Amino acid sequence: MTNHNTRGPVVTVPAVTYTGHTAHLVHIQAEHAADQAAVQLIGLGDDHAWLTRDRLFAALATSAGLTWPTQPLTLTVHGHGIPAGDSGLDLAFALALLAAAGQVPPDQVMQLAGLAELGLDGTLRPIPGLGARAQQVADAAISATVVAPADLPAARTILGTTVTAATTLADLVASLRRGERRHQPAAWPV
Repeated sequence: MTNHNTRGPVVTVPAVTYTGHTAHLVHIQAEHAADQAAVQLIGLGDDHAWLTRDRLFAALATSAGLTWPTQPLTLTVHGHGIPAGDSGLDLAFALALLAAAGQVPPDQVMQLAGLAELGLDGTLRPIPGLGARAQQVADAAISATVVAPADLPAARTILGTTVTAATTLADLVASLRRGERRHQPAAWPV
């Protein structure tokens, strides 16, 4: 869902959190917030919020062409009643943040599930519980998913050709800016 207000779009990106042995479909919503001074994460445990924010900041700071937003934004996890808190939500947080900040077209991320941890250098990393997460995406009929390259073979067994991989956040964003829905790490053979 994208709603435009005077401060910018409200962007919602699908994601899946993994708690123990169970995956839960959630949505990461990013919106402008006039009543705060910085980017705030809601719906994560306190420790997870700080760690996630630090990973997001580092990944954006080390990715060519991406910047940490100067405007205040609220990123909220919606979808189930227990606090989320795993690194497998990193990519979805980054996509929502970048779309709300105008660095990637919002329409490119609204039906794109991001299932990857972000390294401090902006690389996409594999996540625990990928099979259960991918099944949630399939059950929800989300049209596209991006994972880390190492997770692609396992994700393909569940999601087929609707899943692709990206090596880095910068590579993924460059593809989205060009309007491409298919991503492939540069080092892969054609």
